[in-house]
Amino acid sequence: MNNDNQSFSPNQNPIPEPTNPAPTPAPQPAPQPIAEPAPALTPEPQPVPESSPAISPVQPLPAQPSPIQPASTIPDSDPMPDIPVRSPKPPVNTRMIALIIIAAALVVCAVVAIIMITNANNNKTPNNPSPSPAVVDKDFTDSFDLTEQSANLEITEPGVYELTGELIDHSVIVNANGEVTLYLNNATISAVEMAAIANVTPNALTIELADGTENILSDGGASDYDGCIYSDGALTIKGDSGKLDVTGKQAEGEGITTKSNDITIDGGVINVFATDDGINAGGDGGTITINDGEIFIQADGDGIDSNKDLIINGGATYVVGSSNGGNAGIDTETGYTINGGTLIALGSDMLEKPSDSSKQNTLVITLDKAYDAKSTLAILDSGSNEIIKVTAGNSFRTIIYSSSSLKYGTYSVAINNETVIEAINVMNTITTYGDTDPEPEDGPSPDSPDNPAPENDQPGNDQASGGDQLLSNGTDTYGRIPISDLPQDQAN
Repeated sequence: MNNDNQSFSPNQNPIPEPTNPAPTPAPQPAPQPIAEPAPALTPEPQPVPESSPAISPVQPLPAQPSPIQPASTIPDSDPMPDIPVRSPKPPVNTRMIALIIIAAALVVCAVVAIIMITNANNNKTPNNPSPSPAVVDKDFTDSFDLTEQSANLEITEPGVYELTGELIDHSVIVNANGEVTLYLNNATISAVEMAAIANVTPNALTIELADGTENILSDGGASDYDGCIYSDGALTIKGDSGKLDVTGKQAEGEGITTKSNDITIDGGVINVFATDDGINAGGDGGTITINDGEIFIQADGDGIDSNKDLIINGGATYVVGSSNGGNAGIDTETGYTINGGTLIALGSDMLEKPSDSSKQNTLVITLDKAYDAKSTLAILDSGSNEIIKVTAGNSFRTIIYSSSSLKYGTYSVAINNETVIEAINVMNTITTYGDTDPEPEDGPSPDSPDNPAPENDQPGNDQASGGDQLLSNGTDTYGRIPISDLPQDQAN
């Protein structure tokens, strides 16, 4: 207790010492000073008997500390009411402690996250256009980081090879004595003298696209390997969500081509731009088969050209050929069949109908005149619902459209939101409108023949319903490529 500023009054007794077993004595009157004998000038002070409670008037006995007692035990008649009593400690607030611990943990987590993000950003290479390769659990014969290559990469043994990184001014050449698979995992190849990928053997080549990756190929110059992707042997492209951009820039070169061999597309998101044909099975020809995938082709020649035949079983394919005369969306030597999937092919003044053996309904249309690039084409059902809508990359006059959405019934065609064909009646697997055998030298036909409705409506077929929204989002060609990014036909 701090009683430095408090004085004891003469009528107060000190608190009894705890060692005294006797009961607390009754209050005594104030002690009287002891008379001094006359002859003694300075007598010695007399000791106070231990049994006496009196204190010396000269040197008062200091107050002894009392035993610590709980505040509640001090009676109301306590002789020292002004002495402060320490309050007991408040109980510990465990909830507040828990909140403080949680808040501290959150602060630590935030600091760790900031450090990790900062380190990740510092480790990025800002000038590297190639994204990081995806983590793949596959058994590769070998893996190549193309960024480390300073010359053409030549593969001489059969197997499965992973390609990542960026190869500038050089090519990947397959010269193996057996089948080879190239697994593209965020790979960029920019060749300047020949094909970006060239298989120079008659053995099969497969190009597989890693899921979620973007792979970019381009070529240049002029060579016997006249495609951005070229193969002497059979060529297969497959994948799921992996993307492949192919730009064929060789003089009169194709985007994807084989020499007298088959081309099969089993999946992937594939964009092809070419100075000549988009996909071409040249030489003595080969069968081009599309089983799956999302395919966009824009060519300065034919969109798809086979010196043999073409089979479409699935996927979604948008094809636009050159607006120059003598080119078409689809051009084959022995015909083509459509059994499934979605196809829309635009061309200039040549038009080839699919085979009657096709299993899916198809519209084959020649318009009265050509329409400019960037025109919007829509095909509507009898309820004025759009079942397909695309934006043309080149000017066009011919249309081939096939889909499971195309049932028996009446359809109309609108270009730039203006109806140009009021009624086309689909009543057969192959339905034609206009001059379906145009000759380039004769020019466009001045009139379109009538297409009367059948006398008796035929029942709808059992094909699936629903529109082909995959091919367009209203502003982007094929729903993926902005018009501003499309290389326009040189004739425009």
